[in-house]
Parts: sequence; structure tokens; C-alpha cells
Amino acid sequence: MHKISAAHRTLPFGTLVRVANLENGKTVIVRINDRGPWIPGRVIDLSYAAAQKIEIAKVGTARVRLDVIDKQTGMASWYGQRFHGRTTASGEIYDMNQLTAAHSLLPFGTRVRVTNIENGQTVTVRINDRMPQSEKRVINLSKRAGEKLGILKCGTVTIVLDVIKPGTST
Repeated sequence: MHKISAAHRTLPFGTLVRVANLENGKTVIVRINDRGPWIPGRVIDLSYAAAQKIEIAKVGTARVRLDVIDKQTGMASWYGQRFHGRTTASGEIYDMNQLTAAHSLLPFGTRVRVTNIENGQTVTVRINDRMPQSEKRVINLSKRAGEKLGILKCGTVTIVLDVIKPGTST
């Protein structure tokens, strides 16, 4: 109940779903890991942690919108001090205190929203380097971005990566 997860009657286990509270606009990304709800009229059961993120834990139920995530998902890691001050593939000097990241394909300057699906934390970063070289990881984050996602101690985490279209706000 303290992890970000949810139950749905028909979506496959492992499916990522963005749940939006229609009353306050808050969202959370959950992974389906159980079956339910079995109460008529309900479409999803959120864990307590997920319900807290969108402020429905106290009231118990709310009108929500579900969007199945078809964005890039995978593992994120962070790189820090030993790279600080080195030149990135884009020609910038890596500053571990900036909100930047490395991705193997996205153009330099692309802004992406990275969501930690374990704790719901989100950070927006700008791509300025090439990496990761591992098939298991889709993005390497600066130390500051890793702090915002809460992954400095664990090192890696499962994430959803959303490319932010130019001209839109974060």
C-alpha cells in the first residue's frame, strides 16, 4: 500500500496508467499489479501512496481519467561527480547541479519529463549528452535530477519518459 501501484479488472499486469484526478488536475503514474476493483461503478483501485499523490486518500473515491502510457519506459540511472567538468557529446561542460541528462537517440536540447514510477516523483531535464550504453537503461540523469527523482541511494529506478513538445510548458 505504500508503493505506487493499482488494481484494474482487465488491463494486463505491468501496464502503466496515468491517473488524473478530475477535480484538482493532479496526476500519478501507476503500474497495474492486481485485479479489481469489484465494487460497481469503480474503474481502478489505487494504492494508498498513489491515492495520496492525487489527493484522494482522505475522501476515498474521486472522478478520474485513465490514460494508458505508451511512452518510453525503462530504467534510469544517474551520473555524478566523476563526470563533473568533463565535456559532453553536445560540447557542453557537464555540471552535475544542472537538470540535464544523456540519451542514446534524442536530439540535444530536447526536454523530457522523467517520472519515477516507484515514488511518483517527476523531473524535467534537457538532453545534452549521449549515453547510456546499456540496453537496460534508457536515460542517465545528472546528480541534481537524480536527487529530484529520489534515486541517489538506489542508483537506478524504473521510469516513464515523455518528450515535451517545443512551445509547451512543463
